[in-house]
Amino acid sequence: MGKLNLTDADGPIMKGKKGNFDTNYNTQVACCEQHQIITYCNVVTDGNDKAQLVPALQGTEENTGQKVKTALADADYGTLDSFEYMDANGICGYVPYRDMNSTFESQPFHSAHFAYDAQADVYTCPAEQALEFKSMRDDKRRNKKYRQYRTKACKNCPFQKQCVASKRSPYRTISREVRQELRDEMKRRLNSGEGQKMYLRRLHPIESIFGHLKYNLGYAQFSLRGLEKVKAEFVLMCLAYNLRKLVRFLLFWPTAAIFGGLRHPDNLSCSALAESTGDTPQNNAVSLRMAVYCHATLEFIFGQPAELRRGFLAKRGGKRASQDSQILGCQTIKPMKTCDSY
Repeated sequence: MGKLNLTDADGPIMKGKKGNFDTNYNTQVACCEQHQIITYCNVVTDGNDKAQLVPALQGTEENTGQKVKTALADADYGTLDSFEYMDANGICGYVPYRDMNSTFESQPFHSAHFAYDAQADVYTCPAEQALEFKSMRDDKRRNKKYRQYRTKACKNCPFQKQCVASKRSPYRTISREVRQELRDEMKRRLNSGEGQKMYLRRLHPIESIFGHLKYNLGYAQFSLRGLEKVKAEFVLMCLAYNLRKLVRFLLFWPTAAIFGGLRHPDNLSCSALAESTGDTPQNNAVSLRMAVYCHATLEFIFGQPAELRRGFLAKRGGKRASQDSQILGCQTIKPMKTCDSY
């Protein structure tokens, strides 16, 4: 038995993190790292983020007028289409993909245990038999192309029953997407020491934005109905967030500069901010930080989990974060009134 939203025809039914289904929108945001200025925002009805990284990169470049050089996102954005776009446009990505470091120890004949030799273009199976290239397979529905590898040694292999799952053929076939090298390169980059440190920088800049929106501003629900109106509402929220950041920066920077407590922003990632302060960015790199926040109710994603927030407040003696806090934001207002359509 399905669910039907009678108050918002555009609001899709999505699965939440707790396994429950409810009316939600999928909100997307990108921000620069240094000042946490939102450089891109959007609301979509897709139930996942697989197709959202490329529009975010394009939107950031369009909004800022600068070239994106570095992109950080979580595994929900790690698709071959995203990797291909970043590779073609000279963007250094730090975006993992699903099961990137899974070992599949309980499945000894999983394809992950087949070693690939790029120079010889062959796979070696756990029984040390070479699988050579045999044919191409075109998956038009998913828009993917695969190179297929096979060996005749499967017929006499003692592990055939455990290894070959197909009932139509006695041979084990390994399918390699033609862009698999982009995944392998991403895995090497992220598993390096520098890559691990770089990926850790993804969490705070983007999550603190929604920590402020949800916990400090009480923005836990959309007030309007319909996708276009919801988009407009979310744009206004992001615009207000950016204006608040800009005002704080313009008021706080001169005072801090007198005491040497704040470095002059010579590498601003947002052209609008640079123009307002009368400076020209000397570094065209825009470090993009993506976040996974699905659901318009925002109860699953925006900001740090409640447990982390309680722990943070406990460290401060139970008091709220000061106005200079970079973790939970700087203001607290009463929760906004919301309609009962959600």
